[in-house]
Amino acid sequence: MFFGTFEHTLDAKGRLIVPALFRSEFNGGGFITWHQTGCLALWTKEDFRVKGEEMSELGRSSRSEDLSIARRFFQGVSEVEIDKQGRFLTTPKAREFARISQEIFILGMGNRIELWNPAHYELVTTSASEVFGAEITE
Repeated sequence: MFFGTFEHTLDAKGRLIVPALFRSEFNGGGFITWHQTGCLALWTKEDFRVKGEEMSELGRSSRSEDLSIARRFFQGVSEVEIDKQGRFLTTPKAREFARISQEIFILGMGNRIELWNPAHYELVTTSASEVFGAEITE
């Protein structure tokens, strides 16, 4: 299970270092997807298989909204390999989708790791802070 928050930066080639706490889960690589909240999601191969099956089922629906969700999910998938330094390459399209340029906020979300543009994450969590009645801090 992935949890916790981290702040990292992309290197000049667009690579990101997976936090050491998470690396062992990605022996053999993983998958990046575009997430409906505007971030990128990094999945282990097993968790991606589960999510992929769920999205495949949604893609069999006759509802246009379900089809759009499934199409968007599969449109943004890329397989990643983690190198010996714990880095993986992000694609330009994925960075564009998530508005990531240099700084990245990394959030463990149980079955996935979310990669956020820090400013966008602040906007998203501002409404969560209102729900909980206080600022969310580490």
